Amino acid sequence: MRIFVAALPFLLSLGCTKGDPGFNVLDVNNVPQPLFGGQTTTTVRTQNKTDTPAISGECDYKIRGITAQIVGVDNADQPLTHISNAAVTVTCQADGKFAFTLKTLADLGFTPTMGSTYEILLRAQTSAGVSKPSSLKIFFADIGGSSRATITSGGTLSSGAPRTVASTNFKAVIRVDHRMPDYASPGSSGAMTTQISSGGSFKAKMGAAANAN
Repeated sequence: MRIFVAALPFLLSLGCTKGDPGFNVLDVNNVPQPLFGGQTTTTVRTQNKTDTPAISGECDYKIRGITAQIVGVDNADQPLTHISNAAVTVTCQADGKFAFTLKTLADLGFTPTMGSTYEILLRAQTSAGVSKPSSLKIFFADIGGSSRATITSGGTLSSGAPRTVASTNFKAVIRVDHRMPDYASPGSSGAMTTQISSGGSFKAKMGAAANAN
């Protein structure tokens, strides 16, 4: 009888071993999130409606899986394959990485609009529960967002910053049939109108109406 009592604490201690000692406190703030270069938010740029960007990131060894929720489209978390057009790699417990290729914006359920940003939330699944969401944003611009056009005349190149071409007898016609990103704010856009200058100076910025005088 004495032997049984002496051994009882030891036997009880065997039944108290934690299944995952990595979680000291079961709190959502302690659940690791999927990361993009060490950050919980990233933005990718797409130039065409058919673009399928490659996405990769890091994940803690405690993460057993990653889910995705398309903001404005999904009502709940879905498997990561829901947003990928190819095989998905989630090897958090092996080398701490995940990778996939995004579907096109249309296949994700969006109607792409020039200058718009779309969002997908990624959450980690662990033995302690689901993590806070990490944000994957997709910025769409038909011509590549921050690309700028250049204008040459009289050996003067307009690039890098607004330049003025001055001449006593300078005439020009500029026409851009589609919308361009604003020079100072690539996230916004506007149509550039046809302008003519007869002498003096001619100024033009992509994305805003040209000024002639």
